Parts: sequence; C-alpha cells; structure tokens
Amino acid sequence: MAASPGEAGAGRVIAGVVSAWLQTSGRTGLHLIGGGPGERALAARWLGGLVAADSEASGAPGEGAAPASRPQRPEGPRPAAADEETERFRARLAAERTGGEVAHLANRTFLLLTDRPPPERILPLGDLRASDVLALGGTPALPPPFQAMVDDRQALTELDEAVDDWIARSWGSRGSSHRVASARWRPDELEDVLKRGFLARVHDRVVPKLGSSTPWVDLDS
Repeated sequence: MAASPGEAGAGRVIAGVVSAWLQTSGRTGLHLIGGGPGERALAARWLGGLVAADSEASGAPGEGAAPASRPQRPEGPRPAAADEETERFRARLAAERTGGEVAHLANRTFLLLTDRPPPERILPLGDLRASDVLALGGTPALPPPFQAMVDDRQALTELDEAVDDWIARSWGSRGSSHRVASARWRPDELEDVLKRGFLARVHDRVVPKLGSSTPWVDLDS
C-alpha cells in the first residue's frame, strides 16, 4: 500500500518539482484546470506563487469569480466533459498569451481509474491519492461512477487500498492473491476499470509506423 504523505513534505516536493520544470522550460507560470475543491485548495496552498495570476483556478475554491467578459453557460444540463474542454480551451489561450503552461489537477486515483487521461504534461497532484486529498484539502474529483463516494472517507480509503493492491499484484511487488473487497464494487469490475485506464495511459498515441524511427513507437518506447 502506498504511504500517505505528510502535507508539508508533499507540498515541498510538488512545489519544488514544478518550480524546477518552469525554470528549465522557460514558462512563466501555471494555468490550472480540472480537480475538485480539495485539489484546488491544495494547489492554492502549495503552488500559489507558481500559478499565473489569470488562471481560473489560481485561488481557493469559491474565489475564482468569472470575469464579466466570460461567456455565460447556457441554461440546462451540460456534460462534464464539455465543461472541462471549455476550461481547457480558455486555459490554453491564456497560457499562449502569457508564455505559461496548462496543468491538470487530477489526483493519482483519478488518473488510474479514468480511461480518458488528461493530455496536459504537468500533473502536480498526480501522485496524491484521492483519500489523501480528502484528508488534506477537501473533496477530491473522481471519474464516474466513483464520484459518488468523494465525501466518504472510508469509501475512498477502501478504494485506494484496492487500487494499490491491484498495482502490487500486477507489477509483482507483492506475491499475494488477496483482493480488497467492498460492498461498493465488485473486484473484477474494478480491475477491468484499472486495466482500461492502464491501456489508455500506455497507448496514448496512435502513429502508423512507416519507418524505423517512428515517434511514440521507436523513439519513445
């Protein structure tokens, strides 16, 4: 099982890595997207000085009031994916204008369970479990159907334990056939979700191979 990080230590590591990347790449700051209230609260505490002033997620939850010039959302239901793509589009425009970089606030549990991993290169909270986000910052974000348990500390802990157990068995770091059981999911269904997520991360580009130096096939494997 992965160890839960202390807040101060995790914040220092994350801020240090992101700061070094910004300096090396010459980028001016982060434009944050994604995540839930918990991830955004942690980003405000840990990355405050590295976030671009006009980032939509630069403040704590509730502080990022929409500018008067921002188009208002039409009435009626709207898919969550459409909201994120709209947020991504605005962040990319702002990053292009200021020389910044778009970063996605997905947590580790989200990244392991989703079959639509975010395309952003910078994932500051990508090694922080959802249960840790809840303990340190507040309500995390998870892909459906797991989003219903984001405020349940016990459920998130069980979910992270099950994910860690699958990783340990799949990568051979623990020779156990034990599977974490829960009334909230069937182990085989959870493993199917994790396998789809793994394939989505590993096969994130499809490039027809025509020669001996194909990007993402020969040069990046």
